[in-house]
Amino acid sequence: MLERRGESAIALNHTRHIALSLISLLSGLVVFLLSSPPWDTPGAATVYYSILAFLSITVTVCGRARIRTDPSPAHTLFVGGTQFASVIFGGAALFYLFNRDAPVTHLYTSGIFLNLVAFAITGVTMFLYAYFQNHPPSEKSFLYNRYLLHLFVIFTVGLFVVLLIVSRIFLTASFFLLWGYVTGAIAVTTYMSAAYLLLKPRTRIADTHEPMRLALTFILLGAASTIHITLLPAPNSLWTLSILLTIVAFIYAIVSTGYQYLFDISVDEKIAYAIAVSISAIVIGPFLILQLIEGYIFMGTVVEIGAPLLIHIGGTIFAGSIAFSLFRKTRHRNVTFFAPLISILIFWTMA
Repeated sequence: MLERRGESAIALNHTRHIALSLISLLSGLVVFLLSSPPWDTPGAATVYYSILAFLSITVTVCGRARIRTDPSPAHTLFVGGTQFASVIFGGAALFYLFNRDAPVTHLYTSGIFLNLVAFAITGVTMFLYAYFQNHPPSEKSFLYNRYLLHLFVIFTVGLFVVLLIVSRIFLTASFFLLWGYVTGAIAVTTYMSAAYLLLKPRTRIADTHEPMRLALTFILLGAASTIHITLLPAPNSLWTLSILLTIVAFIYAIVSTGYQYLFDISVDEKIAYAIAVSISAIVIGPFLILQLIEGYIFMGTVVEIGAPLLIHIGGTIFAGSIAFSLFRKTRHRNVTFFAPLISILIFWTMA
């Protein structure tokens, strides 16, 4: 009886922490929206997609660490979904970075449709992850093939590129409107189903991702997909809200995946949680602080080329040097799990 009460108290405290963190993040989201952030320019698109790319790559790194201890089909699909998102968001950020005069696609129904395609592909992947967590396939299944991850990423990215090309063809808005609703319904259904599978009573082994935070990730992504559905007839600034919900979702995914892995390899619980939260803060903290300062405090414009140039050159050298050092290390040791981290640093160097 005392043991059950202790477990209930721990679960209640855990739920309280998640609720407080959600309230804090959503409050910050509201304050950020009130600062009237830009959303319809290539520069704004570069910033949003860069943040999403960094966060999704970080989730991928955490997921690949988990594959080292449990190379199950469920974790392979999980990493496949996050790696697909990394490629799509990173590609979008680089496109707008080097095409400042190009119109942003999310101003059009076809662009919202493409975003819903990305949501749907990732949603289906996460549903399969949650299903195979509860119902592991037979060990003779093709899902244990070591090339599954690479084939999955190539197929999904290829599918998205084909649809991207199709969206450039002058099809009517009604075409994208119809299929946008279908794709959006798939995205919302799969995310919510994945959240349900994670939260329902299970008899399997202990969780390898923290289930409540990961379920919350899927719920937030379902909400972001729902907002995108409402944008199909007439895209507007609500797109920013959808993207911000996606950012919050990825933060919970990082904590869910990274924290649980660190805890499982005997890192102190508080330290593991602090590391997972700090990773997210490093990515989004400077961006949020700068936007709030510009929106509420600072009203002027300072034109000073030298200081920003030195800062960016220093960041480029720093990120590139670490990427090169890690690459050299992989040549002398069999440490393939460094590959996603090297990818993050190379992307940072390029950006």
